[in-house]
Amino acid sequence: MKLFDVVRLWGLNTFSKSGRDKQKKCTTFSLPGGNDPQVQGLYMERYRLDECIEHLESDRHRVAAFDTLLGMYRIKRRFPDLSNFRLGPNMFKQIPVDWIVLAHGSESLARSQLIAHGLACRIPWNGNPRDLPKGWQGAVRACYENFVDGKQPNNTFVGLFIKVENDYRNEGWAAQVLAAMKKFGAKCGASKLIIPLRLPTRYERQYFHMPFEEFAVLRQATGEYTDYWLRLHVRLGAEIIGYCSNSHQYAMNVNDFYEQFEAEKCETSGYQPARRNNEWHNAYVDLERDCVVISEGCVWVQHTLEARS
Repeated sequence: MKLFDVVRLWGLNTFSKSGRDKQKKCTTFSLPGGNDPQVQGLYMERYRLDECIEHLESDRHRVAAFDTLLGMYRIKRRFPDLSNFRLGPNMFKQIPVDWIVLAHGSESLARSQLIAHGLACRIPWNGNPRDLPKGWQGAVRACYENFVDGKQPNNTFVGLFIKVENDYRNEGWAAQVLAAMKKFGAKCGASKLIIPLRLPTRYERQYFHMPFEEFAVLRQATGEYTDYWLRLHVRLGAEIIGYCSNSHQYAMNVNDFYEQFEAEKCETSGYQPARRNNEWHNAYVDLERDCVVISEGCVWVQHTLEARS
């Protein structure tokens, strides 16, 4: 049995072009130009997080590659966790998500390895950069709101996340996930693929203090963008269409701030360097109001979709 043959038991191998069709569907796909027959792709259409976890946990369908994926999303958090301080509604667990998974069969299901995966959602968007959602959180919110009331057709695919496993980095797999997003976005009726890129370089010691709008356009001596992910997407044909300085925001009292971040005690209100998980942030500390706000920005890029087939 091939690695992803188990999806035949999950649902129909067809596409839902209606944003309000709640039937979950899966299909396998091959990678263009792929020379390794052990590498396979799986597309799971419009599965909420809990629904995806339920299928991956099933003993009938379990393969080793899925265990790795489960480890990222079946999270046991210790209270209080930074996620408890997210500012604004976080509806990610309630939205239908399109999942793209690449894995290597390694000759057996038990020894299969996760290569990379990506997540996308669908929203209505008029194509005007001035009307882009407010970053990642805004895109998730727009998806949830339209999923609930269904007033507008979902004409836009939003790439929420792409991750390549450590053993497979620098081999072009992120581009393969992106190509699959473009393919399935077009098949599902979307006319655009947009991505709110979180720029990892932004959180390095020498850059975190810069205004986000300045860092977003920062270039190397070669003329290419400083951040790796931004360089990659531009090389793959993306157009930069905007940025949002508060794509993710967190708010907490001062005591919780010092529990969640490494930072020196401050005597006056103002911006304060803070570190968490080897990333630097420019936190705003308001001592008078006992409140700290941390903002993370994104750069919006747009990719051209393949023609529908």
